[in-house]
Amino acid sequence: MTTADELVARYANQIQGKVVLTTGISPGGLGAFFVQAIAKGSPAWIILAGRDEKKAQQTEAAIKEANGSVKTRFLNLDLGSLKAVREAAETVKGWSDIPVIDVLVNNAATLPVEYKVTADGFEEQLATNHLGHFLFTNLIIDKILASSSPRVVNVSSQGHRISPFRFGDYNFDGGKLYTQMRGYGQSKTANILFSVSLAEKLGKCGLLAFSLHPGAIFTNGMAVLDFKAIAEEFLSVDRFYGNPEGFVEVPPTLNTPEQGVATHVYAAFDPDLGAHNGSYLLDCRVSDPLTDSIKPWAYSRFEAEKLWRLTEKLLGEELISKYTPQIRGKVVLTTGISPGGLGAFFVQAIAKANPAWIILAGRDETKAREIEVAIKDSNGSVPIRFLKMESVREAAQTVLGWEDVPAVDVLVNNAATMPAEYRVTADGFEQQLATNYLGHWLFTNLIMDKILASHAPRVVNVSSESHRISPFRFGDYNFDGGRLYTQMRGYGQSKTGNMLFSLSLAQKLGKRGLQSFSLHPGMIFTNGNVGLDYEAIAAEYKSVDQYYGYKEGEVVVNFLTPDQGIATYVYAAFDPNLASHNGSYLLECRVSDLLIDAVKPWAYSRFEAEKLWKLTEELLVVITTGISPGGLGAFFVQTIAKGGPAWIILAGRDEKKAQQTEAAIKEANGSVKTRFLHLDLGSLKAVREAAETVNGWSDIPVVDVLVNNAATMPAEYKVTADGFEEQFAANYLAHFLFTNLIMDKILASSSPRVVNVSSASHRMSPIRFGDPNFDGGKLYTQMAAYGQSKTGNMLFSVSLAEKLGKRGLQSFSLHPGMISTNGNAKLDFKTIVEEFVTVARFLGNEEGFVEVPVSANTPEEGIATHVYAAFDPDLAAHNGSYLLDCRVSDPLTDLISPWAYSRFEAEKLWRLSENLLGQKFSYE
Repeated sequence: MTTADELVARYANQIQGKVVLTTGISPGGLGAFFVQAIAKGSPAWIILAGRDEKKAQQTEAAIKEANGSVKTRFLNLDLGSLKAVREAAETVKGWSDIPVIDVLVNNAATLPVEYKVTADGFEEQLATNHLGHFLFTNLIIDKILASSSPRVVNVSSQGHRISPFRFGDYNFDGGKLYTQMRGYGQSKTANILFSVSLAEKLGKCGLLAFSLHPGAIFTNGMAVLDFKAIAEEFLSVDRFYGNPEGFVEVPPTLNTPEQGVATHVYAAFDPDLGAHNGSYLLDCRVSDPLTDSIKPWAYSRFEAEKLWRLTEKLLGEELISKYTPQIRGKVVLTTGISPGGLGAFFVQAIAKANPAWIILAGRDETKAREIEVAIKDSNGSVPIRFLKMESVREAAQTVLGWEDVPAVDVLVNNAATMPAEYRVTADGFEQQLATNYLGHWLFTNLIMDKILASHAPRVVNVSSESHRISPFRFGDYNFDGGRLYTQMRGYGQSKTGNMLFSLSLAQKLGKRGLQSFSLHPGMIFTNGNVGLDYEAIAAEYKSVDQYYGYKEGEVVVNFLTPDQGIATYVYAAFDPNLASHNGSYLLECRVSDLLIDAVKPWAYSRFEAEKLWKLTEELLVVITTGISPGGLGAFFVQTIAKGGPAWIILAGRDEKKAQQTEAAIKEANGSVKTRFLHLDLGSLKAVREAAETVNGWSDIPVVDVLVNNAATMPAEYKVTADGFEEQFAANYLAHFLFTNLIMDKILASSSPRVVNVSSASHRMSPIRFGDPNFDGGKLYTQMAAYGQSKTGNMLFSVSLAEKLGKRGLQSFSLHPGMISTNGNAKLDFKTIVEEFVTVARFLGNEEGFVEVPVSANTPEEGIATHVYAAFDPDLAAHNGSYLLDCRVSDPLTDLISPWAYSRFEAEKLWRLSENLLGQKFSYE
């Protein structure tokens, strides 16, 4: 096996003169072996980043022994503390004698046996192995990109196969679901995804990023590990997923450290890796997802983007670094700046990026002075001014009179009140309406000339998800003198007002360059809400949600930290790419999606916005600008019969049942021709006979649309006569065989299409490549087997599109929704739901941690997606996609597991299926 020294000799030209920064450099560890090896190649600098300077000095001595001319420097870096990471990044940026970092190797890692949480509130392995590296890398990215050949290497591990990233529960339910290796696996998956994202986002700037598995190596850091327990957990997880590693007894091959860090050297310096940017490396080569042990959750660009967004959200103010060019030199006026509130956290955060002015608008100057002190602690050079907001009109006149502040670049309308008791202001308005909405509307419009004087004017209105509690009450905004008032209805109305205000500003002033956004910061504990009766508020939320039939009424709320919450403030105020979304409602540092997010139509209607604008002008006197009867297959064919197809072929085992469905078709349209095809999907012999029958029909020369809808779901483990687990055989393998055997007739169509009916249950299991038969039933559960077969359906569509798209074939998989049909009437839904939750919690999927009642579609609603998949003329650009709710799914936001859309997993399954059937299908 290749050693590091051999590669250093090979890459001497690439190493010489480079600045290399490496984390995790304790003696006897891989980082130390790496820097000692590359020292022989004469880099300009080796920067040793770690917590313990004494240990670093030992590594430094070893470097000097290898090459006394190499300059070294120690960087104090504690990856378990975000504050320490920021300080270390500032140190690096301040080095005038080291203007660039050519290669950053994120090598450090921790592997605690016990569950631990950092001071920042994150599980320790997540914090150290991923978050700390993510933050550090991004904070020094300017120095990295200043290199002529910048490169970032993230040291991962084959241990990533133990866990996907747990988007719904990255902290392991407070430790209840933690194991040492699941924590490690999650962090190592994150390292791989981080490299994918860096390549995706910064490849165009010349950055190369790679992750790697160094091999199994015994180092000093592993001396205390319980290898027996670790091996048992690996085996357990591999068998759970059906990974091949769980069913073969292959003793691990230990590399020497010199062999292990060879892949470090390869990743950092090989000059021929440009075409593989973002890849996962092992054994000094680019991994192959078809043959190597790399899981689809670790190379999906959708999972990578989801993780990037989540990480930004978790780190909160790190957007400040990202948006420094947009913040620097701006005048920012913020209302609602009491200590401990979101406005205060926001201004303290942006101060670090050197705005021209921070204007603190509020009623209490004493509180404002506290915030001013905090801002000065953050950045003593930022000019600050207090604006007293006792009277809105007087405050506006004050702003207009400031000669030294000719423009207000960003106005953040943040202030809010939320009284439990009904109150009316001196102007006669319910207090929340007056403060949260009317006051901001008036103030904004009165200083609009100063806002529009900016070259990039922006108004941000802080709203809330609570807008869903109430539309704007045009006929009774004062709640019938309080008789109809509740705290949350008052709050909800005002927050709807904020959203509509942003919409109107964009509509009326967008053409003059103004951008305006509303936002939901998330659920956050601040000083302003410590006295709230959360039990009563939650009860009101639930009551209103249930009244309207909202799904949110059963969701468990996750609270954010203030730093996480204000991230969306920063995004709304400064993101340079929001112009095309002017007027939008933002959440989680993204533009909301009206189709899937909890955004109510009364809050984004431009008609409601205009109505509110006109009402507000009046109030303020200010004018300013499968086929068995009862199954989905039967409902589908009955429905499409009305569209006059030439033939409907009913494929199934029971001709009597087919005749009932045929009668229903004739009732819908008596002119449609029908034919029964005897097809027993549980028998490969019967499938071949059925295919021969179809191929022999001279009066039906083509099959335009094939809908593979049939499915079985036995509670008990069963094996077909062909030796396959029944669900895998009937739901997937038989459909694969049947489709391919009649492919000539399908391709004879002018617009051939294959639809594979899958399910959201695909999330229950990947394809168990090492054990599709569940170890002879020992590992079988009803839903795991169903999940495997439904994953198979999705991957089959991906493969068909990949292999036959060029010949005109379109193929889609779909989830019809949760539907009560004759076929599932006998299912034990309680047991099924319990298994769903157990698996979701194991994987850390979102649905394992929220109590969402299942919404059942009618059969007619469910088969709408069948019809969409089979006939929509605009789906060609999405060939191979998974459809739901009559739309193309989005892997970023919808519940789709990466193992079900990976083209590598699809190709692996195609090859496995051919092997199992003893028959190859080639379409080259």
